[in-house]
Amino acid sequence: MKRNYKYSSVFLIQLIMVLIIFIIGRLFGNLSTDVEDLASSLYRYISILLINIVLIIFQFMLARGLIYNRMGSIGEYMDNINYLKFKTFGVCFVIMLIPYIALATLGASVASALTADMMVNGEISSLSSLFGLAILVLIGQVIYGAFTCYRYFLAADHPQASFGELFKNTFKLGKNLFGKTIKTYLKWYILPVIIFALLAGLITNTNKGMTSIGILSILSIVFVIYAIISSTIVLGELSNHYLDYNSNVKYEDNSVVYES
Repeated sequence: MKRNYKYSSVFLIQLIMVLIIFIIGRLFGNLSTDVEDLASSLYRYISILLINIVLIIFQFMLARGLIYNRMGSIGEYMDNINYLKFKTFGVCFVIMLIPYIALATLGASVASALTADMMVNGEISSLSSLFGLAILVLIGQVIYGAFTCYRYFLAADHPQASFGELFKNTFKLGKNLFGKTIKTYLKWYILPVIIFALLAGLITNTNKGMTSIGILSILSIVFVIYAIISSTIVLGELSNHYLDYNSNVKYEDNSVVYES
């Protein structure tokens, strides 16, 4: 069912979020260049932590707003921060943390394999395998994102659910809505990224020097603006998927249980 949302409020809140993330990145990026390696790494980790905290807070506000304040003002959407509980934050943070742990583990394994390859062959002989692995990691991130993208809606809509219920039902809901979610991602994210990559490659091959850099810079700015606009539309579509699916929710002992 199609619903009306005040996309201008969602867009402006997303823009505020992006600006805050940009400021954090620049601030800690500048700090990390003026210190030794150990302190630089610490600043990078703090930066990543703060950025993820900002993402969770803003995504929760938007998710709850899209459920309860669809045509609300920026202030009404922002007021939803008052409903963010520590348990809710914890679930979203743990789900967000899992890919970092998986990538760190994979990175350590790859580094170990490359070191062994260098010691045996004197060079890295598996660059094509690394490229294939990078593609698989990217696909894995998209799939994981599709499975977990409703966590904010679920947490905002069922504050009474326990940590375990929210965690488990995030993946259940993601599985049941996977087809619709992937279609949304394909339409607004994946295909535009492919088109952008093809255009960037075409521009690089047909133009040289400053002309190529200038066109790519303009194209990049356009793509960033598109990314913010499209993410606003995607949030609306995900909200529709979630609310449409809510008819399949059962309540047992004040807990939410999604059908498999």
